[in-house]
Amino acid sequence: MKHWTVFHIATAAFLLLIGRLPTAHADPTAPDERLSITAPPCRTPSAPPPRLPVRVEYDGAEVLRYDFTGDGWCDFAYAVPYPVNSQMNSYALDQLMMLGRAKGWAPVLHGKKSHLPPISELSDEIWPLFQVSLSGVRLIYPRTGGAPYVLGLYASGGVGDTNGKSLVLFEGHYCSEYVTVHRWEAEMGAFRRSDEATRDRVLDFYYQEVEKPCPGSRPKR
Repeated sequence: MKHWTVFHIATAAFLLLIGRLPTAHADPTAPDERLSITAPPCRTPSAPPPRLPVRVEYDGAEVLRYDFTGDGWCDFAYAVPYPVNSQMNSYALDQLMMLGRAKGWAPVLHGKKSHLPPISELSDEIWPLFQVSLSGVRLIYPRTGGAPYVLGLYASGGVGDTNGKSLVLFEGHYCSEYVTVHRWEAEMGAFRRSDEATRDRVLDFYYQEVEKPCPGSRPKR
């Protein structure tokens, strides 16, 4: 017959106690601590701003100087509203944006033309390259560094949203929310649409930390 010592009894009591303790779970409503709204500083190339074929005044273009690629250099882009009629100009990504470098500016897509293969053969739903609008985008930054997530980037061939947003009808009034999330992919030299899990995680953070979502539109996770 097994003899129980003081050590055995104490061990059994301890195991019984911890077995009854509730398991700790993460708060599903807490903001994602891996994300931030604070932009890291970026360096501006000493070269003059790049010349791009945007009709700045006619298009109502806004200059953006953000580090979209996460390499520490400020990139240069124009935010031109998405064309909703034939009187508005539309631009491809390589006409709107150039990348900051230590010695000046570099083209997107590693200098490849968006209207020629292999770039022209890419899926519009994944790679926003034509009729691109950066108007009203918001950036969310990973605390570990790297390229930020871009909310609200819109391009033709997308998912039927308006400037990267969807309209929600609530009590007779329309409210808009971001529905798209993209991130820079260095290998391609362009923005890539994020998968659904990443999109949901980033948008959940944004609507907890930055602004309130449309009433009743986002279930608690």
